[in-house]
Order: sequence, then structure tokens, then C-alpha cells
Amino acid sequence: MITQKEVAKRAGVSVMTVSRVINGNPNVKEETRKKILRIIEELDYHPNSAARSLSSSKIGSIGIVAPLANNIGLESNPYFIGLLRGIEWEGINRGFDILISTQRRHGENDFPFFRLFFEKKADGLIFLSANFTEKEIKTIQEKKIPCCIVGEKQISADIPVVDSKNREAMKTLVQHLIELGHKKIGFLHSAIRTYHMEERFAGFQEAIRENNIDFDPDWLYYGDFTEESGAQALDTLLSRKSRPTAIVCGTDSMALGVIRRARELGIKIPEDLSVTGFDCTPESRVVHPSLATMAQPLVDMGRTAAEILIDILEKRDPPPSRIEFDIPFVDGESITEI
Repeated sequence: MITQKEVAKRAGVSVMTVSRVINGNPNVKEETRKKILRIIEELDYHPNSAARSLSSSKIGSIGIVAPLANNIGLESNPYFIGLLRGIEWEGINRGFDILISTQRRHGENDFPFFRLFFEKKADGLIFLSANFTEKEIKTIQEKKIPCCIVGEKQISADIPVVDSKNREAMKTLVQHLIELGHKKIGFLHSAIRTYHMEERFAGFQEAIRENNIDFDPDWLYYGDFTEESGAQALDTLLSRKSRPTAIVCGTDSMALGVIRRARELGIKIPEDLSVTGFDCTPESRVVHPSLATMAQPLVDMGRTAAEILIDILEKRDPPPSRIEFDIPFVDGESITEI
């Protein structure tokens, strides 16, 4: 196996200089750096990650942590897929590996948020929809855990957050339905409480209230982000005495479940029922009818979160406290004027 000593001998430099290049230390002449990198490639040398972490305290990976329920996988949920794609791209560009935690939440207070960091498997962490307790916030601050949070409220000025304008976007979407003549509008929420879903429902409520529209509590249903829960929501709403003319779904995945269940029941979308989603996932563009939704820039959000974390790890400029992305409306065939 090729060693750093052999690389140093071929390059005519010290082992310390080779180590500096491998660990990204800027105190190496550019000409020397390029020469060492060329020799590393020629010799097909791969640094020992364990030894590298001991000598430089850097591991070269960032961890992705999401305190999800057992029935939700990061790789199967369009929301998380978009975020992960952006994180991965930035990791590739900056030379960091991505490590995804496989832990799932089994109770309210037993999730191992920081395991990857404390076990020295990751240099820093990106949290997706974390919903921290005061104790967990204190741990981040006291242990100085490098991190960035996606899709969460601002928990501390020194802990960076990347999010989108969920409340404003949902308000825009509902306002559009109202302008199409809808006054009986249902909302498909999530029983799994997350900050971004609470913000979306708040935007929905603001639009309803500001337009003096009555909201029937029977038109509120709690799903779990899955298509199956969207289908179940439609069954429940159709069983009510009074039915809405439009259903606003907190996510595209639940909206797709509504559309597919409607097709099974012979309900025409949008003639009999208008349906909207949120996130603008690829599936929303290919389903028939195409889904009216809000285009959350998930890839850009993931990429920005990774950029902020890696900048922290590389001790660049202080990170912004919070970055929020706009969410444009994407029209679709699933809504109509009444």
C-alpha cells in the first residue's frame, strides 16, 4: 500500500508538506501543491481516514440527520430527495463525503441527534426538520457542534438556518383559489408536526381570514406526508355532510394520493374537485391532471446548507443567521374556476 512517505519521496518534499496538502492547509506553495496532487494521482494514493482524523482532527464528511418516523425514508420522500441532491452536489464540489444517519425517532426525547459527530464519523451536521428541545440547542452551543438546520424556525442567532417562505407561499396559493371563486376550501395537514407544515397552515388560515371566508373544521384532515394518507383524506372528506370544492394539500405527495383516489372513485379533477400541492416534485409534473403547486427550491436549499456548513468547517466568513428562499406558484390542470 502506498504511503505518505513514498509520495513525499517522489515529490522531493517532507511528509509534513504532503500532509498539509491532503488536509487542505493553505501554507503550501501552489506549484508544490499541484506537484504533490499530481503524484498522489499517479501513485493512486488514498489517505487513511482514521489516521487523517487523528492528525488533523478532520474526517472529510458531513452528516445528514433527520428525526423522522419509522415509515418515512429520506430516499423515498420527494422533499428530502431534493434537499439531499443539493447537499450531495456541494459535497462533491468541495471534496466532502455525505453520511446519512439511519436512525429513526421512537419517542419524543430519545433521538440521537449528535451521534455521528460525537462518534467522529462526521465533521459537522445538517439537520432536516429537527424541532430541537432547549436541551439539544444547549448541547450544540456548549459543545460547539458545527451545523446548519434546514426547514426550521430560528432557534439561536449563532445556529444558521436555511428555509423557504412557506407561510407567504401558501397564502399566495390559497388567494389564487379564492380568486377562482372557491369559498369551500379544505386543508390536508400532517399529524407529524414540523415547522414548515405549521407555517403552511398558518398561511392558509391568514388567506381564509383576510377574505372573510368561513372554514369548516370538518374540512381539516391530518395525514403523514404519504400518498396513502392523501387517499384516506379524500375518503374522509367525501363522507362529510358538507364537502369542499377545493383541497389544499400541505405536500405534493399527499396531493398525488388525493388525485389517484379520486380517479378510482370516478371523481373528476378539477371539474368536481380542485386540488393543490406544495413542493413541485417531479411527480407533480407527470401526473394527470398536472398538479397546481408551489415550487420550493429544494436543491438550492440543500446546496446552500452544505455550503454554509463547509464554510464553517473551513473557517471562512461567519455564516448568515438565516437564509430564506422565495417559492413561486406553478400552475396546473388540477384547479379550475367555479
